[in-house]
Amino acid sequence: MTLHTPMGDLKSSRSLKFLGVTFDDHLRFHTHVNNLISSAETLHHSLLPYFVKSFKLSTMTIHRIFTTVLLPKIFFSPLAWCSVLNSWPLIYKLQVLFNKFARY
Repeated sequence: MTLHTPMGDLKSSRSLKFLGVTFDDHLRFHTHVNNLISSAETLHHSLLPYFVKSFKLSTMTIHRIFTTVLLPKIFFSPLAWCSVLNSWPLIYKLQVLFNKFARY
């Protein structure tokens, strides 16, 4: 759907990102949480070469990366997590991600 205005055309969207938090058309945060998980998985995959034995980062360094880069992104909007607490697939994805970082 497109709304024509003197300032330009406005197109409808299924989601809106406001202050870093993504809302869907039902005001749920599932898209936001999925985007966070995807971003964190990308971070994990980009750091994966540094976890191997030939260039092994210390456990303290991995912990610092996790707590300074990933946790602030996840806990930026606690309201988003309230809406997904009953969504076991999203919580499971997050737990798998935490376990990946804890493994090293």
